[in-house]
Amino acid sequence: MQINEIIVQNYAELPSAVANGAKRLLLASDLTAGGVTPSFGTIAESTNYAHDHGVTISVLVRPRHGEAVYNDAEIKIMDTDLLRIQQLGVDGVVFGALDESGALDEEAMANLVAAAGGMSLGFSTGLNQKPSDLTVDQLNWLSENDFTRVYTSINQELSALQSATTTLVAHQLQLIPTSTSVSTDLAQFQNNGDFTQLAILPEQA
Repeated sequence: MQINEIIVQNYAELPSAVANGAKRLLLASDLTAGGVTPSFGTIAESTNYAHDHGVTISVLVRPRHGEAVYNDAEIKIMDTDLLRIQQLGVDGVVFGALDESGALDEEAMANLVAAAGGMSLGFSTGLNQKPSDLTVDQLNWLSENDFTRVYTSINQELSALQSATTTLVAHQLQLIPTSTSVSTDLAQFQNNGDFTQLAILPEQA
């Protein structure tokens, strides 16, 4: 059975997503640029609504648009956001940080994992981005640090996504093809055995 995680950008989108049977929500503002961290007020009220309706909710933690190479101040911003998000009772968080070479920034990521404090973890450098070319050691690092999901744009070659799925499963990670546009054609992914989970918009549910 395919699990659809519904991506919502604001509180107003929650009722329709839940009414359409969503059991998992991903909250992220400004999807046109791949998503950024929502306001704390939005996170708080969305979390309350989700939990009141028996739905789990994750939040994208991304301080700005663009590449996921963050300076010290930006990592501190993400760290503060994660601590506050944890206090608000959110179930999971999604984030990613790379170094200048495009590899996983393990030092920064370790600090962010600690700040996440037991929430479920997903990896993304932007919901409209392709997966980073992470090495076996880096994929193992994600798995060993309790990441379970990797989000990547649905708008790429099907064969590349299928290959990435196989690679990630070998490292106990779940690839989640992600749609950030209502114009995305989901037909090749729906009922496709290679993809047990998708992250889609409320209009596509």
